[in-house]
Amino acid sequence: SYSAIMNGGWVSSAPAVVSAVMNADGDVYAGGLIGNSQGFTVTECYAGANLTVTGSTVYVGGLAGRSNTGLFSRSSCVGGSVADNKITATGSFVYAGGLVGENGAAIDNCRADIAISASATSELLAGGVAGSTDSHDIDSCYITGSITATGSGKSSAVYAAGVFGEALLDASFSRIYTETNITVTAAGNATADFLIARRYSSTILEFEKVFRFANMTVTVNEKAVEADEEEPEGVTVLAEDKRVNGWALGSDYLDLDGGYWEYADETGAHPSLIPFWAPEEGEEGSGEEGSGESGEEGSGDEGSGESGETA
Repeated sequence: SYSAIMNGGWVSSAPAVVSAVMNADGDVYAGGLIGNSQGFTVTECYAGANLTVTGSTVYVGGLAGRSNTGLFSRSSCVGGSVADNKITATGSFVYAGGLVGENGAAIDNCRADIAISASATSELLAGGVAGSTDSHDIDSCYITGSITATGSGKSSAVYAAGVFGEALLDASFSRIYTETNITVTAAGNATADFLIARRYSSTILEFEKVFRFANMTVTVNEKAVEADEEEPEGVTVLAEDKRVNGWALGSDYLDLDGGYWEYADETGAHPSLIPFWAPEEGEEGSGEEGSGESGEEGSGDEGSGESGETA
């Protein structure tokens, strides 16, 4: 499905592990679940992606390469039988994201842990959630990993950040955490940021309970990017002690939905989405009382979901 164009519909409770190399002269759409999503609703899906993509214009993401409308909900890209989630993208124009390359969909309750390495001769947009996003609201996303973005042309422009490479239109972002290290190298216009690399002066962005890790690193041409003296309203820098001890102890700074997320009991571990195949607490198997069947508990193993641990 990583190169497919899917028009409308619904994808639910689908696991996918994709390892692929794609080369084309024109546009390429690649994702752990969908290449080009035209209005799809994706819910409770899991992707492990190891993608190497080359084209003229490349759209690549952990879940989808591109989406023009639709919804991504309760879905994650955090590894699997593919050893590590990795995206390697090369093109004239590149849109690369931990969840979606170029995003035009609403996103809620999604998780990504992925290493992105991208190079473009003209323009490159890369972000922990998406390379580029429009006016759709983004809620309850937890992002870890790294982005290495290179402008390989003399006048190439590179925009890379922990959440979005660019935000095109007015939107609201709530309950987002990023721990995504950014490295940008370019001879032309090189811009990197902890949250959003490019936004326009007329764009109104609202933040609520958005967090970035205090130890997150952002560099441009080997020089560290300094954070603004004041964070935007609604944005908080999460100190190391709170990050390491908070999630494991159940401190939910983001106010995540307890029905979808769970905490690890290991100090320093990240919260994770409850896997869709796990039985609900107290849920029994299909055996009925007195039928002679055992009525054993469901087959989902406790803690079999994504660990979400950083390397």
